[in-house]
Amino acid sequence: MNKKSVLILILSSLVLVSVIQTANAATISSATLDKTKYLPGQTGHISVTVYNELSDNIRVTQLTATINYYYEDGTVYAQQFFTSEALPSEISAGQSKTYQIPFSLPVNIAYGLTNPTIDVRTDRWILQDLRWRVSERTTDTDLKLYIEASSLNNITLLLIFVAVIVVAAVAFLMYLAYTRKIRIVPPL
Repeated sequence: MNKKSVLILILSSLVLVSVIQTANAATISSATLDKTKYLPGQTGHISVTVYNELSDNIRVTQLTATINYYYEDGTVYAQQFFTSEALPSEISAGQSKTYQIPFSLPVNIAYGLTNPTIDVRTDRWILQDLRWRVSERTTDTDLKLYIEASSLNNITLLLIFVAVIVVAAVAFLMYLAYTRKIRIVPPL
């Protein structure tokens, strides 16, 4: 064999090995929220379905959701939530498993839309070695989390404003009556 043939064979082998190693062991086939919208301070959970695309078993070693959001004062914050399931958790070849990730929103979170990042880390069972090997990390950012403006805060402020106006009006009328600038007419 000449040097050119050996070089082509080695390069072809490297390409094949790199393609095999970058094959996804798992995909996030579904990520859904338990509600369509949330208020500040509410809790919820994200349902994540992980599908094993390999002919070998995999195990989920870590499953998280990271939510980036703003506080009402404009401060940016990222919070990471972990699955409530016991990990590691095996998934057979060609099968799926659904996990839950509970989360809670701060009471002073600003309203709007955010995209949580779902992160799944898996290991692959290597039958020849009879051991688990770290396989990959899969992420999904397609989920939309809508945080609604708290109408309770607006109603509370309105009620406080009305109460202050009523108290001020009554106090002003009592002042006028006390200084005798207004005469209270007795009922007939």
